[in-house]
Amino acid sequence: MTALRARLRIGLLGCILAAVALVAIGLIVLLVVAVPDRVGLMLSVTAASIPALIYATIVLRLDRYES
Repeated sequence: MTALRARLRIGLLGCILAAVALVAIGLIVLLVVAVPDRVGLMLSVTAASIPALIYATIVLRLDRYES
């Protein structure tokens, strides 16, 4: 009985993750279609991604010292 519950739980989690991924893809497509200036969109995505990557790197480096 517990193996069946575990399998159902994994299946449900997979369905939820797939739904979230489809919504995210839909929102990205809607954003790309709605923005008329493609160069401005790419520059703003790049400008937002660089600090986020730097922050994530700092957090991950500091996290390895945490016990």
